[in-house]
Amino acid sequence: MGRPCSALAFKYPLLQPYFQAGAFDYNYGANFASGGTTASNDTSRNPIYLLNQVAEFVRFKQSATSQKNQFACHPFKQFLPRDDSYGEGLYTFEIGGNDVLNAILLKNQTAAQVVTQVIPDAMMNILATIKILTSNGAKKFLFFNTPNAGCSTIAMTVLASIPGLQKDDMGCIVFINELDQAYNKALNDTIASARLLYPGRTFSIFNYYAANLEILTNPSLYGFNPALTKRACCGAPGFGTLNFNPLVTCGNPGSNKCANPEEYVNWDGVHFTDAFYRQIASWALSGKFTDNPVNYTSLCKLDFRNFAKSSTYNSVYPQSCRVTFT
Repeated sequence: MGRPCSALAFKYPLLQPYFQAGAFDYNYGANFASGGTTASNDTSRNPIYLLNQVAEFVRFKQSATSQKNQFACHPFKQFLPRDDSYGEGLYTFEIGGNDVLNAILLKNQTAAQVVTQVIPDAMMNILATIKILTSNGAKKFLFFNTPNAGCSTIAMTVLASIPGLQKDDMGCIVFINELDQAYNKALNDTIASARLLYPGRTFSIFNYYAANLEILTNPSLYGFNPALTKRACCGAPGFGTLNFNPLVTCGNPGSNKCANPEEYVNWDGVHFTDAFYRQIASWALSGKFTDNPVNYTSLCKLDFRNFAKSSTYNSVYPQSCRVTFT
């Protein structure tokens, strides 16, 4: 979420995906994110779920430690994490939205099944994740709860034909937002338990749901066009009125891209725009909308003047040095 924005604020290069064929410079952290992943063991869209990512982190730590010990004088050592990085680093998680949407859109599960099965499974894995990471030295955690997917372009398009579908005054799908709220309450309860189980660790929760709602309610305050908050910038017509067509998604032949993405909230029907993520990143890094906030803007002297409207590969990965792990 907003990784280019956050990196620019810290004056760091964007973290390279760990699952890329070659690994790079780990001085500033490691990125185990994977598109479409879930907190529960749901592999309907992506075989990689949360506990897989945690296992890769443990493998990475073991491999990096072994490499440092084996090649104490090797020049590649400078690209490996410092020994104190695992305890001093910030462990960030933005996960859970796919659990809810996959259950409804892909697996035809009921709302009751999401509440009684999907969400508890996700929370069990989150608590297991915290246990594993704390045993590997982690002390600082930042969780993002899930935004209101009932206001997402994909949900408002794909579910529009359901008879008697209840919508709120913004046109958002009520039962999807209620499921997101149920997930977020469960996350709050899970983190409350973690605080009791692991004293001395810092657990913060960014209220992504409230932050997203603020932008949708007051789009003009943040530079967005009020008429475009639900419409996809990149997509295709032919399936509703929001420029999202599940048969012709962004980047495929027949799709189109808007000329003014800075005015849009939604990029491709599923993901948000860079402009949206920049706003979310600035709030999260300054402690706004956050339970147990840490103001990284002040603490780390962050500089938001470099928040660019666009990023290139070279600007994100300047002078990267490849280091391959086996």
